[in-house]
Amino acid sequence: MPVDLTCPHCGAQTQVADRYVGETEPCAKCGRPVSISAPEPDSPLSGRSRWPTPPLAAWGLVILCLPAFLGLAIALTLPAVQAMRESARREKCVKNMKDYFGEACVLFADGHVDTISHDTDSAVLKALFTISGGEEVELPD
Repeated sequence: MPVDLTCPHCGAQTQVADRYVGETEPCAKCGRPVSISAPEPDSPLSGRSRWPTPPLAAWGLVILCLPAFLGLAIALTLPAVQAMRESARREKCVKNMKDYFGEACVLFADGHVDTISHDTDSAVLKALFTISGGEEVELPD
């Protein structure tokens, strides 16, 4: 790999083989001695990265692993989401049953005021109405 060399005396620029690094040679233009030093390493600001770029196989590995990790995350969260949906459906169903059953009890009591006795039927009716989510009520005599 050739080394760029600039003569400090005349400013002439030449290239010499890297095997001459560390030696002193005469300048081809002015003939004065010039010491050949190793080239300076690239600074971080010279446009090159300090870190080497990863090989192409590393990018292939990333492209293969990323969907696998996303699939694993989805596979682990999907059962929890389905369980939450089922729980919400169950709660909605129970609430609807309580609402309809309570409304049915009220409508039955309103329609059969004269036939409801104060013995077992009214106690059962009051208990069912209370269980269905309604407030405890006093049935008419």
